[in-house]
Amino acid sequence: MIVVPLSTTPPRVPDERHVRIAAGAYWFLRADVDSWVKCEFVCAVSDHRLDRLRRGGAHIAPRLDDSDRRSILRAAVAAVGGWDLLSRA
Repeated sequence: MIVVPLSTTPPRVPDERHVRIAAGAYWFLRADVDSWVKCEFVCAVSDHRLDRLRRGGAHIAPRLDDSDRRSILRAAVAAVGGWDLLSRA
């Protein structure tokens, strides 16, 4: 499984490897501060290491909308130099 971290600390210089998710966009993220997806920290993990979020004593499996997922995919491709690789193919 490929994963990227979310943070409420903005990148020093936002670029194509970062995606800002506005505060309040999702009920499972903080409503008072923007969240940032930092694709330069993309990594692979076993899906056995992943678990659902625990919220209010219950396990949840939240999902991002399609637009945000596409933005994150583009940022992850940029983070690993994928656009350069694709242009050479």
